[in-house]
Amino acid sequence: MKKKMVPIQVPPNLMEMLDNWESCPDENVGWCLLCDGPIRSAQDLIQNSNTHNCPEGLRLELCGKRPGR
Repeated sequence: MKKKMVPIQVPPNLMEMLDNWESCPDENVGWCLLCDGPIRSAQDLIQNSNTHNCPEGLRLELCGKRPGR
């Protein structure tokens, strides 16, 4: 079986995103590197995926740009 690699693209403003996450007053379980916004719970994810339900996440899912698809 061929190993599948997941390409990771680190956002150029990663440190700014981490600062935004740290300073976010809202309760959250994570931070979306696509939209730079909080992930408040599992309900914020697109069904049957691990992608944040934001415009950028929907575009990623709909375009089928996820590895293994």
